Amino acid sequence: MFADGLVLETWAEGDERSFVYGTATKGTAVNLTMTSDDPARPYEKTYYTAADMKTGEWSVQLDGTYIRDPSGRPGPKFGPYHMTVCDAEGGERHIADVTYGTVYICYGDSEMSRPLR
Repeated sequence: MFADGLVLETWAEGDERSFVYGTATKGTAVNLTMTSDDPARPYEKTYYTAADMKTGEWSVQLDGTYIRDPSGRPGPKFGPYHMTVCDAEGGERHIADVTYGTVYICYGDSEMSRPLR
């Protein structure tokens, strides 16, 4: 579900918070870092959580781009970002070209069909 070209859906107008989740070894610390790919707007923020002791599931609510990083710099409003998820056991996942936006699923009859990439 989370791969390169990810669009993080916003859940309220003007509110850029989104959720990212996954699984890891039970009780393992998990860090998620959002880094701006725009050299003119340097931004980096790390979120810290841990996998559930029973299920191994974890989730992070991203504050979005209206907030500031620890240095006080605001992030680019929509992206692009690079997301890195690491766990305490050395597992690491990189997701490139992450943006914020609204996702629309179009529906119509057979006359309106067009393949999606």
